[in-house]
Amino acid sequence: MLVIIVLGLLIAGGGAYYAVRQDTGLESPLINQVPAPTTDATPQTPAPTAAKTVAKIDWHIEKANPAIADPDAPNHYRNDEQKIAVDITFTDKSTKRYDVDTAYGCTGSNTPSTEGDKQVLGKVTCYYALTGVAFVAYAQDGGLVVERHDESAKDGSIKKTTVLEI
Repeated sequence: MLVIIVLGLLIAGGGAYYAVRQDTGLESPLINQVPAPTTDATPQTPAPTAAKTVAKIDWHIEKANPAIADPDAPNHYRNDEQKIAVDITFTDKSTKRYDVDTAYGCTGSNTPSTEGDKQVLGKVTCYYALTGVAFVAYAQDGGLVVERHDESAKDGSIKKTTVLEI
């Protein structure tokens, strides 16, 4: 495994070195720079591979800082912080977990619904001391987009940030 990692790093480093040399005009004289011949034949494109599409999601919510247990600690409020992750099951039956972000006072729901023109696969809502946060998972072209919605306590406006796109 270590050999594969080292080889991968060497190949990536060599490719980056070559790209930098090409961009700065320092091409190696050993590289034959004859343009490829052009033909009137249509280029062959590889057959498309079967794309994994999202079958379902499950939210995973756990304590972000389980080591903080002392209520008198200076950062004791972080004891309530939760780590949000989404477990995605694809149509090929494979499942992968993606860490999304952290928030406070969260509960998850996998009830599909619609919001406007988007198909919602699930949502996590978080309310804690005047803050409102939601994580919303949308189906998009067989894939998935997870957005974080931060609600302003001042004016109720919502700032949307894409935190995951598959």
